[in-house]
Amino acid sequence: MEWINDESAGSPSALGASYEVGIFQLDLQDGPAWGGTLDTLHGNFSAGPSSQTLTRQLTDDERTLQVTSGIAYINHAVAVTQGQVSWSPSSSDFWNAVKMQHVLPGIMRLLPAAIASGATSWSDFRSYVLGLSQNDMRSSACPNCANYYYDRDGNLRFPHFFDVAEKVGAKGGGFSGWGAAIIGIAIAAALWYGWKWWSAKPGHSIGLFGARNSNRHSSRSRGRKLGLVA
Repeated sequence: MEWINDESAGSPSALGASYEVGIFQLDLQDGPAWGGTLDTLHGNFSAGPSSQTLTRQLTDDERTLQVTSGIAYINHAVAVTQGQVSWSPSSSDFWNAVKMQHVLPGIMRLLPAAIASGATSWSDFRSYVLGLSQNDMRSSACPNCANYYYDRDGNLRFPHFFDVAEKVGAKGGGFSGWGAAIIGIAIAAALWYGWKWWSAKPGHSIGLFGARNSNRHSSRSRGRKLGLVA
């Protein structure tokens, strides 16, 4: 639920960039993925490709797709993370990394080097990344990050994205590797049995959790265009 709250505030018409769609804000710039398309996760019920205004209530199938596409992506992010770390899926460290696959995937390319340097926890990884100079980043596994993640004075621009990953990841700690699927199934069941998922009405862009903050999403979108997504 925290993932959805942070990404879209529960609004199915929310957008980061025009290709970041659905309540999980899935990146579909490269085409259909996770069972959805730009139309089925946004365009079919929104005022336009770049609009965050809902024009009608979603059908049952559309609501279900909002959930199942997110589950499919999270399962992918879990698999990628399991290939990178040995952290327990019941730990918040693990789920912080899962969320960072979505927030700033380019940063996750630095994880092997951090582990090789002695990092054994998410806190260690965060300290490793935040301690890199711009020149260090240029010779890292994500050289493009040096151009995007630093300001003109050579200061890291987005350390708060670690806070974002930790905010969501903290809700995953304590679940097993099946945690995301269990949560998703519970949400899907709630949809089927009549819980009113969307508080958004046609003509509005407010979702279950209220207004969303799009500033962080536009930042991640610019990173996507620079090829920083793993």
